[in-house]
Amino acid sequence: MNNEDTRYTELIGRLSELCGIIPEYWDIFGTRHVAETEPRKSVLKAMGLKTDTAEDVESEIYKITSTAAKRFIEPVYILPAESQSLCITVQVPLEEPVQPLAFDWILTNESGPELAINRHDSQYNVTWTYEYEGTKYAKVSVCLFGEDEQHPDPGYYKLEMGYSSEGAHTILDTSKIIIAPQKCYMPDILISNKGWGLILNLYSIRSNRNIGVGSLAELRQLIEKSAKLGSSFVGINPLNAIPNKMPYGISPYSPITRLFKNFIYIDLDAVADLDESAEYAELKESEAFSTETEAINNSDLIDYEKSAAMKRAALSIAFENFYSKHYLHSTQRASEFRTYVSEQGAALRQFAVYMALADHFSRNNPDDIYSWQKWPAEFRGPDNHEVADFFESKRRQVLFWKYVQWLIDTQMKEIADTAKVKGMQIGIYHDLAVGSVSNGSDIWSFKDIFALSVDTGAPPDDFNPDGQNWGFPPMMPDKMRESGYEYFIQTLRQNMRHCGAIRIDHALGMFRRYWIPKGSHARDGVYVRYPVDDLFRIIALESMLNKTVVIAEDLGTVGENVWDTLQRYSALSFKLLYFQRQYPEPDFLTPETYPEHAICSVTTHDLPTLFGFWAGKDIELRKKLGIIKDEE
Repeated sequence: MNNEDTRYTELIGRLSELCGIIPEYWDIFGTRHVAETEPRKSVLKAMGLKTDTAEDVESEIYKITSTAAKRFIEPVYILPAESQSLCITVQVPLEEPVQPLAFDWILTNESGPELAINRHDSQYNVTWTYEYEGTKYAKVSVCLFGEDEQHPDPGYYKLEMGYSSEGAHTILDTSKIIIAPQKCYMPDILISNKGWGLILNLYSIRSNRNIGVGSLAELRQLIEKSAKLGSSFVGINPLNAIPNKMPYGISPYSPITRLFKNFIYIDLDAVADLDESAEYAELKESEAFSTETEAINNSDLIDYEKSAAMKRAALSIAFENFYSKHYLHSTQRASEFRTYVSEQGAALRQFAVYMALADHFSRNNPDDIYSWQKWPAEFRGPDNHEVADFFESKRRQVLFWKYVQWLIDTQMKEIADTAKVKGMQIGIYHDLAVGSVSNGSDIWSFKDIFALSVDTGAPPDDFNPDGQNWGFPPMMPDKMRESGYEYFIQTLRQNMRHCGAIRIDHALGMFRRYWIPKGSHARDGVYVRYPVDDLFRIIALESMLNKTVVIAEDLGTVGENVWDTLQRYSALSFKLLYFQRQYPEPDFLTPETYPEHAICSVTTHDLPTLFGFWAGKDIELRKKLGIIKDEE
């Protein structure tokens, strides 16, 4: 390697460090893996950085360090609600001789009752000074609220801040202030008592009310029946929207969005707008409807496409009835709908527009309706004026998709209320998928925070010796922070809504995430560091606001201090019988060795059944698929 190559490799290493690429990790087998230059380059390019030449890399390093050195305030501050004083650090250029500064700011509540606080303060502490490109700067600690002042409640606030000098007042920048608790919600009943519950794939439940797939009707029944047996919860798979098309559009863990739900789960018998519809009554009594319902209910496998088509037809009837009888006449029911739409804001509007666009473009490409990358260029983002024009011309179609989400939300609330009335300690236990697919509405709406040329996955381990590629684009840590963690917050909020517990699938992704460059083998990925304390403080805040217990699925290649961090934030660990071993020996651990604050289960959705494990069926299948290559 010549001097120029050495310099380039060193620069890639420096840029990688600035961008959170972890230089090495130890796998579950005790083998050390070093991040090579080529995967690092691919990951850096996925972050939008130029790495072709040493000069390119130097330029990117300069941009990052220069921005950090000159920034007045951070894009987001997460402050502990338990702190006696709420202080932030700002950076200001100093003139010679140094003049005393006074800071001005306005703090506004982003949710809940209106709050506006205007402050003008010259009391601050200079923590340290530094010089950058010939200018002297000071890092200054400014207390927004002192020890003897009443602090705002935990929540989200907008900060507008500047400083005044010699009578001149200027607001220079804005930031998001997040005041968060240090611990997740944990009801006393769970601290003092053990609880149990059922965990199931809702879509797989059969009943005489089915239209080919389990729905919220069955969830309501299961809540009522299991409550009588003294259970604390009923756990369900993610209910997020999916394409409902074979072969790759049926997994609840590969949603097009993690913000909104799949209409296939709606309990049609509980939709008031269908009770009032003569057209729906006639449809249900028709021989064709009865024949098709019987056929899909008796099939061995779930026919997602037929079930979705039948429910979509029924929901279209419901919407037309609602629109003509309620929405146009501003009835009480219409008022409740409008309140929901207003509360959901831009996220619901963008999802509904995306779904209407998918309907529109499916006329030419019915087999791939949810790939926004294949739409005309002017429709590949929510902020384009062509999309705004489409919204104006298709308001009724967009309104339909908002209506569908309102129905699901209303039914989920009713079921959650039923669980409380029946005395359940937790109620609905919801599963949060790791990510959403690249051609879905989340990426369409928030593409600036995702790295689209890499996938998320896991390195080789004892579960999968070849590693795993989950096919999701990861969020970029710096872009998440620049956006004030808005998409992350919305994802938590929507999935905790009406749920007493949430299991965060692959919670290790809050610490570090395994990035695999497109076209590479899963073993050739690298880990990228994430702002774990920021993320868990936000999780704790949403957990408290929604009164939702947090379960952190901590399986896989676990780094140092993971369990200490989970315990510190009162997030339950997730322990599976299969993996509770005395590694490297295969012997099982006894239950008393499990951590006290954990949820324990025999199996999950992606592991063998207990019978399959006992009979070795999983070994046979893995050998057949080529996952296990060593006979011993």
